[in-house]
Amino acid sequence: MKKSSTIQILHFLSDCRKNILINFIDKKVFSSELFYVTSDLRKILRRFNSYIQVQKLIVINKIDISSENWYKYNNYFKLLIIENYLIIKHKGLKSKVIKNYIGFMILNNHNVLLQIEIEDCHIVCFNVSS
Repeated sequence: MKKSSTIQILHFLSDCRKNILINFIDKKVFSSELFYVTSDLRKILRRFNSYIQVQKLIVINKIDISSENWYKYNNYFKLLIIENYLIIKHKGLKSKVIKNYIGFMILNNHNVLLQIEIEDCHIVCFNVSS
C-alpha cells in the first residue's frame, strides 16, 4: 500500500452537512478501527501518539484550536502528511519507528486553515456547497 502524500481540505459553506461525508467514509470506506475523526488537533500532534499508528485515514472536523497554536503546529502537521515514517511514542515504553500510511482530510467552514506557501504541493483544497 502506498501512502498518499497529500491532504484534502474541504471548505464547506455553512449550509452544507459535513456529517454525510463522515458517515459515508465510516460505513462504506473504512472500518472504525482504521478511521478516526477529531476536532482536536492536539490529539494527533501530542507527544504520546500510539493510537494513530493503526489509522489509515484521519479526518479533522472543524479544527478546535486557537490561531496562535495552529500556526505553532502547522509545520509538524505538514510533516505528518509527507513523511514516509512515523515515530510512535507509548507512555512508559520505548519509541518505535513505523511506516506511515495515514491519509488526512480536513473538513471546515473557516477560510484560513493551513499556512500554505507557494512550494507546498501536498495540499489540495476544495470548496463544497450543496
